[in-house]
Amino acid sequence: MHTANLTELTTIRHFFQGIQRLTIDSVLGDLPSFDVVVDQGTVGRNLNEIFEKDRNLPSVLVMNGEHLRGVISREMFYYNNGKLFGTEIYLGRPIQVMLETIPHTPLILPRSLLIILATQKALDRQVESIYEPIVVEQEANRYRLLSALMLFIAQSQQLIELHRQRLYTVNAGQQLTDRDAIIRFVQHVGNRPEFNLQMFIKRLAVRCDHCSQTVHFSIADIVRTFPQLNRGVIVEEQMGSRMYRLYVRHDCLDNEIWEIPLHLDERLEYRSQRSARAVEYA
Repeated sequence: MHTANLTELTTIRHFFQGIQRLTIDSVLGDLPSFDVVVDQGTVGRNLNEIFEKDRNLPSVLVMNGEHLRGVISREMFYYNNGKLFGTEIYLGRPIQVMLETIPHTPLILPRSLLIILATQKALDRQVESIYEPIVVEQEANRYRLLSALMLFIAQSQQLIELHRQRLYTVNAGQQLTDRDAIIRFVQHVGNRPEFNLQMFIKRLAVRCDHCSQTVHFSIADIVRTFPQLNRGVIVEEQMGSRMYRLYVRHDCLDNEIWEIPLHLDERLEYRSQRSARAVEYA
């Protein structure tokens, strides 16, 4: 039997401090996880000592050499030992015996998976398995464990952030003046000699092909609409020329937020637009 450095469990203490930094683009690899590993031949009473030694440890990975055999959570371990003759059956025998009685297989997800998508997969499990830990695959034959509760809390924070962004979008973010918005734009894309100051505040109009509204905006308005400017203003370099892809958001049908993708040339002059689309945060 061997275990990883259990001091990693102290990351839980920092989780609630760092959760405010999560964004809608955060992935499983951004969440604190554990890599406490035991061999399938480990005797049950030894695993009991591991759980008793660290009351914050939610689960362990059970391995057979480099191959993952399964996961035993704290809840499952004590549930099985609490059954009639459970201690006699499991404490003195290898934990693979208990592993064979667990009806579900662990949920294995890549570390690059978005938190919001991982939550959907976790909730798709059988009711009795919803709070079982998730195995996060780092790379081939390398795994870590993520508490399901921690995943759900992280996703809840993302929903709060989405709500904030939606309010920010609908209200057009009046906190920024034109001057501050222009400074943000230039900082984001780089100062260019061909920029004309008037182009930042000039009122433009585009038609939404979904709701048929005419949407009036300026580049400064777009900057105010996106707290994360790299989601609303994208620089495209092609064959030595530069273009800007901008997303004009507006309140569309049924109070949904839709965005119209636009292309501007290097002088920020309108060139083309694409079909409007619903705003998706996943």
